[in-house]
Amino acid sequence: MTQLRSKSAHFPTERQTMEGGFSVNRFGEDHDARFMDPYLMVDAFTISENFFAPHPHAGFAPMTYLLPESQIGIYNRDSTGVRNFINPGAVLVNIAGRGMMHEEPPMQRGTPARGLQVFINLPTSLKFMPPQIVHVDVADIPKIEKNSTLIRVPLGSSNGITSPAKLPYPVRLIDVTLQPDATFEQELTEEENCFIYLFEGDAVFEGADGETPIELYDVLATHRSGTSLRVRGGTKTARFAIFAGKPIGEPIVSYGPFVMSSREDIKKVMDAYRQGKMGALGSSSYDASGNLILT
Repeated sequence: MTQLRSKSAHFPTERQTMEGGFSVNRFGEDHDARFMDPYLMVDAFTISENFFAPHPHAGFAPMTYLLPESQIGIYNRDSTGVRNFINPGAVLVNIAGRGMMHEEPPMQRGTPARGLQVFINLPTSLKFMPPQIVHVDVADIPKIEKNSTLIRVPLGSSNGITSPAKLPYPVRLIDVTLQPDATFEQELTEEENCFIYLFEGDAVFEGADGETPIELYDVLATHRSGTSLRVRGGTKTARFAIFAGKPIGEPIVSYGPFVMSSREDIKKVMDAYRQGKMGALGSSSYDASGNLILT
């Protein structure tokens, strides 16, 4: 029998605008790692400059999902040798494992790329795996329209459709566009953490504990004692992402761009980075017209 989930946390995020054409609404494990696990951080971002120079990651999986309405794409290049485009509507996951260098500059300076940047944790058993890239282009991301709702599934499954993306630690990312007064439901297992991040419009969470209005850039997390998540459209078209996955439940030890399970493992990946074992990338640049010079 289906049982609605109840709310475990509800809070707004704050927008940060930085020099160099980057603005973001961000939240992460500092809010409450228990409800986010296996996720570490979520950004709803807009970027119009090459804000981030080539940089390393280890121990987790940074993911970029460009919204289909983004004006431009992003170019991915990394120390595994992968060079490809993250087109509007596509998803790319850098499973950093034991360590890699990467960079994702927007294709054109001055024109905004819009999307979600998500950090997915890895269990200790996968933190030293060889790095790999999982990329699903826009044409291969499944979608379905039903009950005045558009559902896209970059990762995992929803309402009978499943993403072709295969991650070593499976999670869900579901992009929902919900019209006013329409209703969306997501079936879950009792093992999964699940939270909602609303980045357009407004909506109402219909939980076992009653209704909770969700405003722009709100996060709402749920208790695991339930197998169904229900959201009703508000006064405007709502756009939100659903994040779900089985919690890892292990210690999180972070140091800059590295996330491990112990200080000893942080030292191992720091030593590997200093010794050049994560590879190297040069800097990207733009031509006089603002177009990215591919390298």
